[in-house]
Amino acid sequence: MTRKLGADAFEAAVNEEEKGPSAKKFLKDGETLLVCIPQNGTYAMPYKAHSFYNEVDNNKSVNPFACDSEKNDGSTDVFDEAAAYLLAEAGKRFNRDTFVKGVTPPDPDYLLGRKLEASTRGLFGFFDLNDGGKEVVIDLASKHGKKITALIKKQGNIINQYAFEFTKTGSSSGSDYSISAYLSEPLTPAQQKAFDESNKEFNVQTYENSLFFKSKDYQLKDLVKIGFDVTKLGYKLPATNVSSDTQAAAEGNAHESAKHLAQVHDNQSMAHANDAYTPQPHETMSVEEQAMSEAVEQQERPA
Repeated sequence: MTRKLGADAFEAAVNEEEKGPSAKKFLKDGETLLVCIPQNGTYAMPYKAHSFYNEVDNNKSVNPFACDSEKNDGSTDVFDEAAAYLLAEAGKRFNRDTFVKGVTPPDPDYLLGRKLEASTRGLFGFFDLNDGGKEVVIDLASKHGKKITALIKKQGNIINQYAFEFTKTGSSSGSDYSISAYLSEPLTPAQQKAFDESNKEFNVQTYENSLFFKSKDYQLKDLVKIGFDVTKLGYKLPATNVSSDTQAAAEGNAHESAKHLAQVHDNQSMAHANDAYTPQPHETMSVEEQAMSEAVEQQERPA
């Protein structure tokens, strides 16, 4: 194994080790956060993510994860490779400019390639006034992110003068989000103190900590699950040591553990589940939230 040596390598390793836990929080139907919106537009960080939604068999769906391009270290993203390959193959026989929806038969490679391409999601950061002004991050699909951004921008300078309520309604593909000024009653002394101390810019490192990445090996497993032949990209078929049912159960356990850690802001690392799923120590997921986001994102993609 090759190791990087020197002071720069040591400092980089220490910085990565001290990156900290994710501040990501997943809301239930009807749950509301009382928040302070960060100043100077720092309440949102867009990022590129991959996902795949199978309308017929949810077991073949892939929950959203950050594109490797977000690491800014030249990492290769297998989903990007697969999308590029499929679109190139489709381009040999399919002209997007002459495609007429409902008339021209869609090319299957083109459709799959478009679904595997990275799409934009948003991490929205707030200060939780019922938790001492602690930073909290909400991960939203582009459809919901656009709505929240528009609602915040519409408030103008009022965002620095009042607390706001951020609410989720519905579940799965029927989920929706809203944000509005909290004017029903005065803040409690504790809430007011948190508001006064939190009325500042959001820490960009907290956003970075909340990005969820998948290893190349797990991306390959996802592509095989979707039905893509990874050998076309020069990769070997990934080893599968457990049955699909066992692997699905292991993934479910890992997701539930991660959600719990995120909600209590625990600093402990998430335990691996039967080696079926290997998130970074600071990263967390929610099956319900991500399944919903996948459905929304896939509906937004053009045919």
